[in-house]
Amino acid sequence: MTKTLTLATGNLDRINTFNVVVRGRLDTNTMKCQLRHNYQKSDDGIYWALSVGGVLQGIYDNGDIEERARLLQEEPVKNGDLVLIDGKEYRAKVLGAYSDACIFEEA
Repeated sequence: MTKTLTLATGNLDRINTFNVVVRGRLDTNTMKCQLRHNYQKSDDGIYWALSVGGVLQGIYDNGDIEERARLLQEEPVKNGDLVLIDGKEYRAKVLGAYSDACIFEEA
């Protein structure tokens, strides 16, 4: 099954986040990401995954709890996976544990 990704609506969008598997030299981790458009300049058309840093909060609301539960149940995006963005298939190219964790190339 091909995973469908949706562009983030803003920095605080918790509905359209997804996990990306990042392999290091010694271990494998997942990073929470948001889908963004236009990677290197404002009109290049490249879709990419922006990692979302973790934040300690005094209070976790229902949105935080629901996002965490959803991400634990969903299959993360892995290097080479096909994903669906705006009705087209793209192949995930994981870059690593960076703010630009992954780019998506048209399949």
